[in-house]
Formats: sequence, structure tokens, C-alpha cells
Amino acid sequence: MKKVLILSRKGDEHLDFVIKYLDKRNVMRYDPFEMINGVTIDYTFRNGITNTFYKNHSLKTIESVWLRRPTTISEEVIPVYKDSRQYAKSALNKHVEMLTYALSDALWVSQPEAIKKASVKLVQLKIAAKLGFNIPDTLFAASSRQAEAFIKKHTRCIAKSQSMYYPKNHILFAKIISTKDNLNFENLHLDPFTFQEYIEPAEEIRVTVVGKKVFASIVGGKEIDGVKSFFRDWRYSHINATFFAKETQLSVADTKRCADLVKELGLKFGAIDLIKDKKGKTWFLEIN
Repeated sequence: MKKVLILSRKGDEHLDFVIKYLDKRNVMRYDPFEMINGVTIDYTFRNGITNTFYKNHSLKTIESVWLRRPTTISEEVIPVYKDSRQYAKSALNKHVEMLTYALSDALWVSQPEAIKKASVKLVQLKIAAKLGFNIPDTLFAASSRQAEAFIKKHTRCIAKSQSMYYPKNHILFAKIISTKDNLNFENLHLDPFTFQEYIEPAEEIRVTVVGKKVFASIVGGKEIDGVKSFFRDWRYSHINATFFAKETQLSVADTKRCADLVKELGLKFGAIDLIKDKKGKTWFLEIN
């Protein structure tokens, strides 16, 4: 029986929304962090043929791999003496990275190299602009002077962390800020942020692209518009259980741009955030 291998870290709450619709007999879920607890991956190369083993069982039946949440093994959690952790981290991550090449005949959604490049927001914006998307004025800032000047220029902005990880026991959302907030950016060089000019949205649109197929939904929820929460992030509606999504149709031009963006980035799958402003103009924000 052919199977799908899903690579993601523990605590990936979004994965549970999808995996419940899959036939669990055909799905394997693996977190590379499990390696430090003895859940092993091994590779053999004999007579020109590579074979991969998970917990000593062959993965010959793996037909496709969903790289859901790329991750590396953190030095701090490795159960070895402190002066050996850097050494162990390098060895463990090299070993896990080999999985990409050991299962090279499987369909990867998507290849790790493509995901790594596509995760760079500046790359996303440059390609999206080339394809004809409207892009809000954007600043990736470590300088307090640059941040203050940008906010002064636009009066209202969206601020979002560049980190892929949350601080312990915290969740980070995109937030509306303004010159009235009198924010202190003194240590911004230790936590660089993304700032974008604020575009007043009429609709927020999440576009899912799988290969050449494009699916669009209007998404939203209560108190994501900055009136009380000051968040401009529809994910917040999952916290207060007011999230909604309804199917919508993009223009032919925007549909093609979304499919072309995923292709240009070398991806098999992408989740694109667009907004439509009060005048009906569509803006590209990012692709996940």
C-alpha cells in the first residue's frame, strides 16, 4: 500500500485540521526531533540502490512526502554534555537532511531547497511584483531610525515579527501600529520586524494553490480589524472561535498570477494572502 510521509514538528496544531480527512492507514507522521528520543531514521546504499528505514522498517512504500513544517534539531534539547551539543546537533541535522535525497523518487510537496528560498519574504515580494501583483510599501527593519521614519511616512502600518517561532507561552499576530502609539524601537536590532503600509481591506482572501489548481476563500472573524484588539490577522479569530471562510472567485488575471507565483518559487503548494481594498484593488501580502 502506497503511503504519504508527513514531516512536521510536534505541536503543529494546523496539521490536525487536515489529517482528520486522510486515511490514517496511508499516512505516516514524523518529527525529526524524535531522533533524540531514539526514534531512528537509517539509510543503506547497496548495489546502486538506496533504502530508508524508519524505526527499522523500510520506507519503500512512501510515494509522496509533505514537508509540512520544516524543522531542525535544537542544540539546547539534545541530551548530551553541554560541550558536545554543537557537535551532536551538526551530526543529527546532517542525518535528517539526508532524507530528502534518500526519498528522491517520491513526490515532495515541496522540495526543501524551494521552501527555504520561498520563505524569504523579500523574494516573495520581488516575484509577486514581477507577475503584476500590487505590493504595499514594505520595510524589513533592524534600525530604529528606519522604522520610525517609515511609520511617520505612512501614519498607520502593519507590524509583524520575522521569526518562524513564538516566544514560550506566546503567540504573535500581525498588529496595527500608528504614530500615536509612540513606540520604542530601541532594541529592534535584536528582533527585526516587517512593517507594511496599512491598506484598509474590504475583504481578506486566502488562496490555496496545489499544482495548477487554485482555490480562493474570503476569510475573517470577529475583532481582527484593530477596533479593539489592534490585530490585523485573521488567525486571531481561531482564538475567539469566530473564524469563517467562504468560497470566492478571483479574476482570471489574479488566478493566473497565484498559480505562476507558486511555479516561479519552485513549489508544489502555496497558501497566499491577498486583500481587496475598498476600491476593489487587490494587494499581495505573502505566501506561506
